[in-house]
Amino acid sequence: SKPLPLKNPRLCLPHRSTQSPPSRHRTNQDKLIQAARADLRKNPHEFIMTEVNPLLSEINVAIKDLKQWMKPQSSSGGLPFLLDTIEITPQPRGTALVIGAWNYNLELSIVPLVAAIAAGCTAVVKPSEVSSNVAQTLADLVGESLDQAAYRVVQGGVQETQKLLDYKWDLIFYTGNGTVGKIIMKRAAEFLTPVVLELGGKSPVVVTKNQSNWEVTARRIVWGKFVNCGQTCIAPDYILVEKSVRDKLVAALKKAITDAFG
Repeated sequence: SKPLPLKNPRLCLPHRSTQSPPSRHRTNQDKLIQAARADLRKNPHEFIMTEVNPLLSEINVAIKDLKQWMKPQSSSGGLPFLLDTIEITPQPRGTALVIGAWNYNLELSIVPLVAAIAAGCTAVVKPSEVSSNVAQTLADLVGESLDQAAYRVVQGGVQETQKLLDYKWDLIFYTGNGTVGKIIMKRAAEFLTPVVLELGGKSPVVVTKNQSNWEVTARRIVWGKFVNCGQTCIAPDYILVEKSVRDKLVAALKKAITDAFG
């Protein structure tokens, strides 16, 4: 594995503390909040809860556990290697391409970047052009904060993404729909590039009759469905409920929606 300083080249990651966050980090957070508001009318509290806090959590885990991740792991080679000492040593994979999604443009673009930095990889990030203000803010902040020889943000739409896929990458991380995922996987196969696809799908909710509090059940379902205006890959798509309690659940859901939105 590479020495620890090379895992984090010229990088100072923010972290939580009991003190007020540094003014620079607060300013950057405010810029991102304003950008998300301009793009999607996102509520600042929701933006912090669904994007900023998960990102900070990923950063904290990387900072805390990086030394452990870097340690070689002993392995057994079976009978042919009975007298050998075998270790699995973590190594940077190379250069990663991260393609984010518009609904959580900050989180889905930068969380994979955190992993790439922790692994000692270089990376190019392509945020979604649909959330153009967040994309521009990310480009500005990454340009100001990270070594541009190692980490870049590329903006643009379909044409720019297709151009990026003309190059050989050591790993591609894509978040989005299955149709585009198939295209990316096909293009990556030309170079035998490994791909991580985080795709949307159908997410059922299973409700049994053994509910202790129908109001709480309904509130949780409604929150999961409507947070971020329903634009979440794991948002509930449909409900499977026992017939004997269907009407009770429907009534509780109607009340929860009215309580939340009027």
